[in-house]
Amino acid sequence: MTAEPESNTPGEPETSAPVGGGVDPGDGVAQQVVSGGVIRTVGFAITNLIALVAAIILARYLSPADFGRYGSVMALITIIYGITDGGLNTVGTRELSLRPAGDERRALVGVLLGIRMLLSAIGVGLAVLIALGLSFSTTMIIGTAIAGIGAVGTAAFSTLTLPALVELKNLRLLSVEVARQIVQLIATLVAVAAGYGLIAFYGVQAVVGPAVVVLLPVLIGAGVLVRPRYARAEWVHMVRVALPIAVAGVLSTIYTKVTVLVGSQTLLPGDQGLLVMTTRATEILSGLPLLVVGVALPVVSLAARDDRDRLRYVGQRLLESAMILGILISLPLSFGAKTVLQILGGDEFVSAAPALQIQAWVLLTVFVVQGGVVLLIALHRHRQIVIANTVGLTTVFVAGAILLPAYGVKGGSIAIVGADAVLAILTLAFVNTGDFRRELSFGAAPRILA
Repeated sequence: MTAEPESNTPGEPETSAPVGGGVDPGDGVAQQVVSGGVIRTVGFAITNLIALVAAIILARYLSPADFGRYGSVMALITIIYGITDGGLNTVGTRELSLRPAGDERRALVGVLLGIRMLLSAIGVGLAVLIALGLSFSTTMIIGTAIAGIGAVGTAAFSTLTLPALVELKNLRLLSVEVARQIVQLIATLVAVAAGYGLIAFYGVQAVVGPAVVVLLPVLIGAGVLVRPRYARAEWVHMVRVALPIAVAGVLSTIYTKVTVLVGSQTLLPGDQGLLVMTTRATEILSGLPLLVVGVALPVVSLAARDDRDRLRYVGQRLLESAMILGILISLPLSFGAKTVLQILGGDEFVSAAPALQIQAWVLLTVFVVQGGVVLLIALHRHRQIVIANTVGLTTVFVAGAILLPAYGVKGGSIAIVGADAVLAILTLAFVNTGDFRRELSFGAAPRILA
């Protein structure tokens, strides 16, 4: 889709037009998903290029030990952000796609924003308590509080942009992400130029979220800002529906992060910096599955409600595409691990190349898992998402606790990839039941690998 469907006003419920804001589950669905995926993929490349520059500047400015300390705090904040999301963005995307544009959507966004702000405030306090429990240094504890405040701003703008996501306003969403990365890059450059210490780089996170919220009326439109809204019945309904997804979302977020936190307790500071760098190298690309596959969620949700034959067709193509993309991205990263680390951090981080060669393959499993999760969410099979993620999390925790002390950074990579492979297998097994029982074929994988 090369233009935003602003003139595409949804029809009334009794007409043949879809309720979901211009997302047509009919013959044009393929073009909408593909063009939306292309725009978001291009946007992903642009925003990650900017983020890559900021990461390189940060890694080369800080010592490996300080980079490890910075990464440990940000791992904790990422987990807390997943908790404060509470599954609401995912459920909100689905619910918004089923409501007509206008007051109904704005009211729902207000409800979502109110819950997110409350959870975010609680999350900042929780993060500080965990940092104290992990015996982080004073600098890291203060940094946790500062970066946690930034997560509140990020939660706000991610919620406020949900209607634009549902309406496939991909160009405007791209402008938001570009603005976000530019603000972060500028703040990082200022901190480096001024010669500031570690605290300042946690402060960068506190600047980004609020700055983007201020820019939203310009980037998305004058009506994007909505006040948080309390409506008891809707809060209870949204939390009840979102809770299983929230648990799954937090569990999936923890995968690499729990390994980093375990490393902060078991590895020397320099080795912890190497572990953080390997996870950072894969995280630069790990957002791509969500962007490419996630664009299909509104369409898949409508198909799950209205047309199960189309759902099975889209599900098959979605999973095949996820496998292909995962392999095409994991393979070059694995072979080029040494070069990637040289670019990101310089000679001090090259020794982590064997670990990154292994960890690169987590991108394949992430693609497959995201494809399966989209289908399970559309079918309201949240319990199965929770079960798969719980098993995967248990695997990564146990494997990390055993392998990190024994094999260092390389052991951490084995734990991450192994646990995510378990998650992918379970997710595919759950998808291939119910509506998809014995109808999905995964024969594409061997053909690709061959």
